[in-house]
Amino acid sequence: MLPSGDAERSRFFVTLGVWGFVYYFLVGPSIWFVRTSNALDDYWQSLGARGTTLV
Repeated sequence: MLPSGDAERSRFFVTLGVWGFVYYFLVGPSIWFVRTSNALDDYWQSLGARGTTLV
């Protein structure tokens, strides 16, 4: 039988692992996509692009 401290510690690490998974596979790529998109927008604006023509 596990002492109560070990069970609480185990639950903590499971929760930490789940949130780590969510961050790594969902939040991380989203941040990368937004930052890359903003960098490309800045690049095209520096070349003289004014905005989209697809309205």
